[in-house]
Amino acid sequence: MSKNNELSINYLYNSIEDIQGVIRALDTKLNYLLVILMVPLTKFNSIYKISFDAYKKALSYYALEYLVVLIFIFFVLSWVFAFALAIRGIIGIDNPANHVYGTKQKGTFYGGYLYKISLNELFLNSTTQSQQNIEEYLLDVPEEIESIKKELVFEQMKLIYIRSIKMARHRYAFIFGIIWVICGGVIWLASLSL
Repeated sequence: MSKNNELSINYLYNSIEDIQGVIRALDTKLNYLLVILMVPLTKFNSIYKISFDAYKKALSYYALEYLVVLIFIFFVLSWVFAFALAIRGIIGIDNPANHVYGTKQKGTFYGGYLYKISLNELFLNSTTQSQQNIEEYLLDVPEEIESIKKELVFEQMKLIYIRSIKMARHRYAFIFGIIWVICGGVIWLASLSL
């Protein structure tokens, strides 16, 4: 193998490892956000009481009641959007190979096509076997340097798609989470001071 080919393969492999690390970090951050977003479910009565107190106090001020209702709507919607985006960010994405433009490779690096998992297998152990035997699978493994590089680029592009989607969902989940915290703080202050 030439030095250039070796450098290319090392570059692609390191890139794949880096992208996988970013995806894991995004999943971890989204898990923490989900834990935070679950807190209101345990404090529903308190949130309702504080929100209702803020609304009752706002009734004595002209048009302020509408502002409190609007802030409460933003509070609820931002929580729903943050929660939905955090869940969508963690849940697996459809086959990323469908989002790679150009000639599709076999995908032996990840091997996602090798097993078909049924609904039954989600709950019970079964006798599922690989879609190919060892000899057939070995024939799919690239032997030429160009084929290996194509497989690695294909895998890299799939991971870049996954990372991009997760980053966008992560970003907006946190933006809506911040809006949710701000609206909740405003409602809490309004319940104390109006």
